[in-house]
Amino acid sequence: MPNKETHAKATVIGAIGSFPVAWSLGATLAEAAAISAGFLATLMINPDLDVNSRFPRRSPSKWIPWLIFLPYAKFINHRSPLSHMPVVGTLFRLVYLGILMAVIIRVLGISAEIVYGPFQWIFIGMVISDMIHFFMDVVS
Repeated sequence: MPNKETHAKATVIGAIGSFPVAWSLGATLAEAAAISAGFLATLMINPDLDVNSRFPRRSPSKWIPWLIFLPYAKFINHRSPLSHMPVVGTLFRLVYLGILMAVIIRVLGISAEIVYGPFQWIFIGMVISDMIHFFMDVVS
């Protein structure tokens, strides 16, 4: 199985390459940028969030991501379809984060307006990145 650095390199290369490919296939500049942003989003929101030991517990700058994804890592088995299957895993992670954000917004009493804008293009970039991740895990 490729390590996190190998997955991260593939994600960055995919982000760089996805922009000109999407643009040449007819995407607008904003849509191509959103697809690349989706790739980059998977550097933090990736299929390996289900690995419980993924976040260092000593560094204060790492506590927030660790606290956010600890419940996810505790309840999702590594390489479960809910974490690693392309599209399904991507949707599950986004729903998990969406619910968590909704709870935080509600508890803090923040007024939030949902903006969908480029979300579908970001989602496409995330799905393609997750497919590459899945393929790398299966091939190795």
